[in-house]
This record gives sequence, C-alpha cells and structure tokens, in this order.
Amino acid sequence: MNRTFALWLLLGVLAASFAAGCKNPCEDKLADLRAQVDRFVKDKDPLTEGEQTCSTTVGATDYDEICDLAERAVESSRWPFFDCSTCDALEISLCGCFGPNVWVIETVNGTAVLRYPAALYCLANYYRMRTYGECDETSPFYKVDPNTKAESCYDAQGNRVEAKPKEPLIKQPTLLLTNTCDSQLDIFVCSAFDADFDGIPDQYDGTQAGQSVKTREPPQCLHGPPGAVAWDAWFSGKAPSLFDGGVMYVAIDGTGSPTAADGDGDEVSDSCDNCPQHPNGFECEKVIDGQTPLAKHCDVNGDSVVSPAEIALGAQKDRDDDGLGDACDSCPDDPANLCTP
Repeated sequence: MNRTFALWLLLGVLAASFAAGCKNPCEDKLADLRAQVDRFVKDKDPLTEGEQTCSTTVGATDYDEICDLAERAVESSRWPFFDCSTCDALEISLCGCFGPNVWVIETVNGTAVLRYPAALYCLANYYRMRTYGECDETSPFYKVDPNTKAESCYDAQGNRVEAKPKEPLIKQPTLLLTNTCDSQLDIFVCSAFDADFDGIPDQYDGTQAGQSVKTREPPQCLHGPPGAVAWDAWFSGKAPSLFDGGVMYVAIDGTGSPTAADGDGDEVSDSCDNCPQHPNGFECEKVIDGQTPLAKHCDVNGDSVVSPAEIALGAQKDRDDDGLGDACDSCPDDPANLCTP
C-alpha cells in the first residue's frame, strides 16, 4: 500500500511539473526588458507629442506586430517557446544588451523614420523566430494586400497560420547545444558580446566582421547638432535616452547596419555635425602605435596635411555657441556673426 501511495505521489508530482511547463531559464533577465517594452508601448512617444498608438490587439486598425510580439517575448506565461533550453536565455539576454539609445529605423514613403528601440525589435523578432513559421505561399491562409503588398497569414479568428519553421537568429553558439549555451551564460556580460562598444551586440551588428572589427557607430541627433554638454554625456556613457529628453541616438536598420550619413567623413553624422562641410571630428590628435590615424577627422581644408590650427578646430568646437562650428564659422567669437572677417 505504501508502494502504491508513493507511485501515485510520484505521478502527481510529474503531472504538476508537465502542467506548469519548464521554468523560464532567464526570469531574472526579464524585469528590465519588460520595463523597456512597457515604456515604449504605454508611455509617451519620445519623438513626438502624444501617447503611443501601439495596439497589441490582432485585427485592430492600429495593430503593431512588433509591439505585440515583444510583449509576448517577456511574458512569463508565454514561456517556454519550444525546448526551454538556456539558449533561449542567451538570446533574450543578448536582446537586453542593446543600448537604450539604439533605435531601429523604418522607411516610410521614402523617408527614414525612427521606429522602435532596438531591444524591443530584437525581442519581437526572436519571439517570432521561435514560435512562428515562415509566412509564405505554402500557408493555407497566405494573403498579399493589393495596396501595401504586405504578406499575412492570419485566419478568420486572427490566429496566425504558418507553413515552415524560421531560421534561428543566433548562429553561434548554436541553438539547442545546451552545454555550449550554459558555458556562455556562466560568464555572460554584455561587453563580451559587443566588440566595438556601440551598444549593438555583435550577433546583430551588421558592421562587424568576425566580431572583431572596431566600427563604433556615430550617433545621430534630433533637433540639430548638440552642444558640448550633450557630447560630454554621450562620450561618458551617461547620455539620457530619448524617453528622458535626450537628443542623441544610434540608428540602425533591421539587420543592425548603421544608417548615419556623414558627408565630410569626420565620423560625426550630418545630423549631429555643426560643420558638415569640413571635417572637425574628435580625437584628431590621438596617438595610436606612434601614428595619428584620426587626424583626417580634422583636415579642414582637405589638403591631407593636418596642422595644429586645424586640430584646434576639431571636437566640434564652437566658441561662441551659435550652433555653427568654428571650422565653418567666419566669426567664431561673435554669435550674431556681425564681425568683419
């Protein structure tokens, strides 16, 4: 009788375990990500006045799939995806490594629009990859909108009906090789997955080659070139996010490739450059291996010879604080520009 009772007890425990599903292996990673998603979906739009219109109701006229899937990705009730492996925890953790000032752009009517925080976009795409299949012609509910040409695979009840699995976003460490993922998580720090320290994890950074090339992305700016205080905050890693009144951000497309235009090649994007016609970048005098390879960022006259006077005009220097860099300002000490050059 005791043996029978013990057997029933064991079966009860096993049944409860299966009913509950496997434990989310990265619950401790999700709190901050939930806050980021919630802030974007429900808080004020950092780019324009007014509330976000980020509906997560399938079928609604303002339905936003990225917002919906990002919310699903950080809800414990939605876990597990397929296998409850710690590789999922690794992917989620990498999404959390996107800097708060990294945003994904979207092209709308030929114009680049700042659309989603990169962490939110990453979460949405990971959830879609792990839970959805490809929406293509092999799905029985495949449709193409005749106006927008957008593909969809939703049935009459608003449920997505897929055809085939998507490829994983993470290639290394390989998904489902749990021991490999375990070893990565044991030493997990975001800096180990961001070789150029630009706030974009190497796995998603379209400019990285073999996770070794240093190609830190230049920021872009809202409302014109920033002042010295904003630059100091950016370089010290203390720049406020767009939600907190910041004006500087890194813009990437959906692949992680940068989007900043830089006409004068001084590694200050045109939207941030107070002198976009002439190079007046940063660290022109920095010595690396006995050379000054960044001097070209201050070659104001373009003669390939950088003088001390040109270096003095670098670092976006603007003595009269009129928004026009000294490298372009014929009256660098007169904010009214009434001097006689």
